[in-house]
Amino acid sequence: MQTPDLNTLATHSILFTGHMIDRADRAVPRFPAVLEDEVKQKILFHIQAEQARIGEGILLTAIASGACGGDVIFHESCISAGVPSVMYLPKDPGAFVHESVDFAGTRWVKRFDHLYEHLPHIICTPEMLLPPLLNDGSEHDVWSFCNLVMLADAMKEGGEHMTLIALWNGQGGDGPGGTAHLVSTAQRLGAAIIVIDI
Repeated sequence: MQTPDLNTLATHSILFTGHMIDRADRAVPRFPAVLEDEVKQKILFHIQAEQARIGEGILLTAIASGACGGDVIFHESCISAGVPSVMYLPKDPGAFVHESVDFAGTRWVKRFDHLYEHLPHIICTPEMLLPPLLNDGSEHDVWSFCNLVMLADAMKEGGEHMTLIALWNGQGGDGPGGTAHLVSTAQRLGAAIIVIDI
């Protein structure tokens, strides 16, 4: 049986966005560490469901950032499912880990480091150009800009060839460029969205 040429296969992208593990001093729980195993099972389920839905003859790829919690779990689940994923960061890895991983403890830092070492990764910089559909001329903070870069890359074959999986409680974020921002932008563009409620 002839092996298909990966360069000629149609592609479908899974884009992930989701909450970080809660900080120890978080007043209202959102993603407490006790839910990690449950979240991991749900994320893996939806990745495998997309694999089954897409079927053979289409290359399934995945995109996510690298924060502790949902992002790291998503990349690990992609590895388990055999789906290649790419990590996108809004700033250099040292600064990113300091802001989005360190607070959760050394276990999460080690998991991030392992993924960063073994996965393709992209640092989103202001020099990157957004497609007209996502470029309204306004300035973006680094977090929102990274969201838009990920969304643009996930939709490069068209919105019908992209699925957004969102680990989301349905509420606004704690700061700019969070899960709510990416979900609302994808909704505006008519993307298929799977919400894992938490």
